[in-house]
Amino acid sequence: MQIGQTIQKILSNWHGFPNLTADGKYEFLTQTVVANSVESQHLINFRQNPKDSYLLKKIYKVFVHEITHWLDHTSTLWGQNNLVTIYNAFNAFESQKEDELWRVIQLFSEVSRNHFADYYQVDGPAIVSDWTKRPWRYKYSFGLQYGSDGRPRSDRPFISTRFSNFDNVFIKRVPISVVSLMETIATAAELQVEFSYILPLLKTQLSADEFLVESKLFEQACLERVYNPSLTVYSVATHCLANFMSINNISLAYELSSALSSLCLNLPSQVFGQLKISQEFQEKHLPVEIQEITTERASQMIAMQDRGFAFFVLSEYAPKTDFSTVLDWLEKTIESAGLPPIADLQEMVIHEMRSLENNILDGPLVPRLKNLLEIGRRNYVNRGIFGKHEPCLNSLFLMSQDLKLPPVILGDENIFDVELASGSSQYSYSDIENWVFYIYDFEERLREFQRACIAI
Repeated sequence: MQIGQTIQKILSNWHGFPNLTADGKYEFLTQTVVANSVESQHLINFRQNPKDSYLLKKIYKVFVHEITHWLDHTSTLWGQNNLVTIYNAFNAFESQKEDELWRVIQLFSEVSRNHFADYYQVDGPAIVSDWTKRPWRYKYSFGLQYGSDGRPRSDRPFISTRFSNFDNVFIKRVPISVVSLMETIATAAELQVEFSYILPLLKTQLSADEFLVESKLFEQACLERVYNPSLTVYSVATHCLANFMSINNISLAYELSSALSSLCLNLPSQVFGQLKISQEFQEKHLPVEIQEITTERASQMIAMQDRGFAFFVLSEYAPKTDFSTVLDWLEKTIESAGLPPIADLQEMVIHEMRSLENNILDGPLVPRLKNLLEIGRRNYVNRGIFGKHEPCLNSLFLMSQDLKLPPVILGDENIFDVELASGSSQYSYSDIENWVFYIYDFEERLREFQRACIAI
């Protein structure tokens, strides 16, 4: 079995990311990036003709999207916590420490909370209808997750968006999850490639009229993507922020929602309790008959450090005007929400990241985890708390080495590694293959243990 097929089998067993297209994928258990739609010959052809806009788009948009997932998983505070959960489960099971095997079930639960099972996404009758070029309607709702015993968990509330079309016919309900924040960030990174590299290249190759047509087609494609019911997990956070800010500029909406999503993935544990729920929260969103119970659930989501809910709360405070830069906009947003300044938050993140080593369970995979955490901390410093995309793009396009980037498994089973050009790469195909096959065998045993656990 090939490495790409093995990764796909792991993904089918562990539903961590949507992976709705076949172009690429990020597998979070092995921390492996795959670009199915790119082969070695595409890279060779592009090196021979670096002004080929088709190849530029084909190669680098998928690279950037999936590598951004890797960066968010390894160099955000949420991601580093999740890596510790993953490797603690691995080490507990590998060492067969009976009093530590609960960590395996903790891993399954955390994966479910990060993405939310398909059950929590509800399709409406308008899911198959064509978009009418008119904005969707939306409502926010607060539900409860189910426990492994099949009972609603009153201590596990979540927030979701219920989309309807312009004629008020229900389209889809989708939770605002950690994964939806990550998809927002990765989609914004793709758009940055388009704005920074692809469109400027086309401008030099096309007439003014042709470039205008190409720009309009790009804008239309962005709109259709945002209003695609099948892709709501990619756009739900952007819709949320754009609705609160009353903006219809897609590129600005993604730029700001990406920065806010990254901030939420990096929020230190100690500041969640400082988040203020606005005075208008109840009147704007909640029917009178459920205000009391929903306010209680909102408080619970803050207590459980729900990062999707933090995004919702901060979106309410986002200034509509009177900001000069993304950083200025973020500073004003968090100040209104009762949080410390960005500089203070960034220092808190570094401190909390370093303290995570105290939570690592001893076992054979500790060296691998510590190496990942160290790389992530260095990358965090260069990306910043709001996940700047430029360092990643510079490392990919200019080989600046602003960030340490992972290798990418191509569709023909070869490896793309940006560090190969400098001769500093530490990766080999056999190393990656051995690791992926090791986890493939290992995760089956973890699932077998889960089946052995009795819910009630």
